[in-house]
Amino acid sequence: MCNLKPLHRTEQGYIANCEQCNQIQMVFGTNVVVMDRNEFQNFRSSISRLTALNQNNLFAESKSIVLPTPCPQVYFLFTQNQVEELLDLLNQASLMLEANEILCAIKNNEC
Repeated sequence: MCNLKPLHRTEQGYIANCEQCNQIQMVFGTNVVVMDRNEFQNFRSSISRLTALNQNNLFAESKSIVLPTPCPQVYFLFTQNQVEELLDLLNQASLMLEANEILCAIKNNEC
């Protein structure tokens, strides 16, 4: 069973890291994604690109931003505000992961 340590939280969701298996759990709206660190960074990059591509979205309040998943018939849909909040959530969690790694290195790898 995972021992989740919160990294960052917003009104729409949170990101936590399991201290035992090192998996990252992201909850955003009604979606839950569990990934390793590499997958987390790749997902973060995808959301960053998606945000940049839709910066001047004419339909900012509609769920018009589509993120495909590895499952061929499953997609995530976002509004402009949601994708921006998700990117902020991912960026803040990434900073916390980096800070935790630095602190662990200082404590002689006790983490």
